Amino acid sequence: MKKGFTLIELLISITILAILMVVIFGSMRIGTRAWEKGERDIEKYQKLRMITEIMYREISCTFPYETTVTELDTHRKFYIFEGESSSLTFVTTMPLRRKKGLSLLEMRVDEDRGLLIREKDALKTNILKDEFGEDTEEDVLDAQVARIAFQYYDPGEGEEGEWLESWNAKEKERMPRAVKVEITFRDDEENPRELIIPLMAPGKDLRNKEVT
Repeated sequence: MKKGFTLIELLISITILAILMVVIFGSMRIGTRAWEKGERDIEKYQKLRMITEIMYREISCTFPYETTVTELDTHRKFYIFEGESSSLTFVTTMPLRRKKGLSLLEMRVDEDRGLLIREKDALKTNILKDEFGEDTEEDVLDAQVARIAFQYYDPGEGEEGEWLESWNAKEKERMPRAVKVEITFRDDEENPRELIIPLMAPGKDLRNKEVT
C-alpha cells in the first residue's frame, strides 16, 4: 500500500517553498536596485567628468586678450576678463561651437535651466560696449547644475596670495593666476565638487603701463 503526503507535510513544504521564493525575489529586488543605483552613479560621474573637463579646458586656455580704452588724452590697455562669484566672462583659445579662433565666453547658472554658456567670436564682438546681445543663444551644458561659485587667485606682492570673490581685469590691469570653481548638482547638493584651474597664459601686468 502506497503512502501519500500528510496535510502537515504539504503545509511544511509549501511554507518552505514560499520562504525560498521570498528570499529569491528579495535578492533580485536588492540586486536590481543596486544595478539601477550603479547606473545612476555612472551617469552622474560621467556628467561631472564632462562638465569639469569642459570648464577646465576653456578656463585654462583663457587668452590675455588686450583692448584699449580712451580716457581723456590717455589710451589705457586692459584685459577682457570679468569674474563674479556666480558668473565668468573671458576670452578663450578653445571655442565650443566654433571651429577655430578666439571666442568670448560667458558661464553662469540659471535656477531653472542649469549651467548655461554663451559664445561669440571675440574678434567680431564690440567688447567695449555690449559683449552679448539679445540675439546671442545660450547653450545648456548641464540642467542638473544647481549652483556654481567662482573664486580668483591673486598672487599679490608677498609670499602668499589670496582667493577673491570677483575679478575685474579692467580695474586690476592684470589677470588672475588661477580660478577655483565649486559646482553643486541638484541631486547631490550636500557634496559640491571643487576644481582649481590654473591659467596657462595669464599675460603680463599692465599696471602703470600706458599707450600714448
